[in-house]
Amino acid sequence: MELLHKFPLLVPQNIDKTIYQGYVTLQGKHYQLRVVMVAPGTMKGATISCSWELKQLLRDCTNTLTQRLEESENLEAFLMELQHIMTKKTKQEGVQQPAEYYNRLLNEIESLGWEKLVYIAPDFCELHLVASDARNRQHLLKIRITPEYPHRCPDLRADLPLPFEPKWTAHTTLRDVSQRFETTLSCYQELWDSLEEIDRHAWVLDPENPTPSCVSRRIVLGKNASLQISVNPAYPRLLPACVFLGAEHVIGKYRDSLQNTAELWNPSRSVLVNLQQLIGVEIPSRMSTSKADFTVECGICYAYRLGPATPDVTCEDSRCNQPFHQECLYEWLRSNPASLQSFNTIFGECPYCSQPITAKMPA
Repeated sequence: MELLHKFPLLVPQNIDKTIYQGYVTLQGKHYQLRVVMVAPGTMKGATISCSWELKQLLRDCTNTLTQRLEESENLEAFLMELQHIMTKKTKQEGVQQPAEYYNRLLNEIESLGWEKLVYIAPDFCELHLVASDARNRQHLLKIRITPEYPHRCPDLRADLPLPFEPKWTAHTTLRDVSQRFETTLSCYQELWDSLEEIDRHAWVLDPENPTPSCVSRRIVLGKNASLQISVNPAYPRLLPACVFLGAEHVIGKYRDSLQNTAELWNPSRSVLVNLQQLIGVEIPSRMSTSKADFTVECGICYAYRLGPATPDVTCEDSRCNQPFHQECLYEWLRSNPASLQSFNTIFGECPYCSQPITAKMPA
């Protein structure tokens, strides 16, 4: 109860209270944090992950945080130590830079062009630049300026399939970074064109709102059958990694067809055209079908999405074919006394047709 009183925005994610997720607050600002403990009540072997903003604030405190994590008696003690370190770092970050520092930044922005700047923090510590690719898609580059600038590379964030890590020297300018960013965008044109074709002409189950960094798509093949593809950003016209999802008696023919014809993949054709020809099926689109044609919601929670997860277990009985979230099915089977568990797999009966079904313990 004391932990809840001091950190009300950090809540347990499981019954054992070994996983906490939420926010820690400092000076009215919320920082996202996740703590995973090996066992309840002890910080030995615990791990933490946090938002990019908090990670940057604590970038020079890795060793100190690791030591505090191991020495703290419990989660509350560690969070108090964390808050103390955050307060100290916030004060250090607030130190004003000399006039030459700001003059250089202003001159670089002038050279870059104010029209490319869509945001600038009052203290000049963060800039957001915008750039357009060949298809006029706009992309944002977030630049976090460190006190050591220009001797240290700024922290760069962009929604790209691979990290944007341009070569940096003390003579590199914001204009150089912007030009390299635009050059990088041109390298992804074929990738984004292929994925956009899939988004337009196939029924994409996941993600619902893909971002430029997302190279995966889960597309409908038929009733209770879907295909998860992951396109290689460096070689977008080659055969992507493919995982068929659904009951074996439904997806088996699709998987066998692709395996038998994989050598016929033609890089001069688009990913979507290749997949349709090699699998031997016309992939349904939103224009020709409706959501009612496909059963995609979990049969236990009656939702398609459970956090980041989507239904990925299907009953093998051809008369049922009901899909489930792995986590939902695992918890349902675990609550049934007739189910049996071996290591991380639980064996039981389908909630709908009572045919045998298995589920793995959620990671």
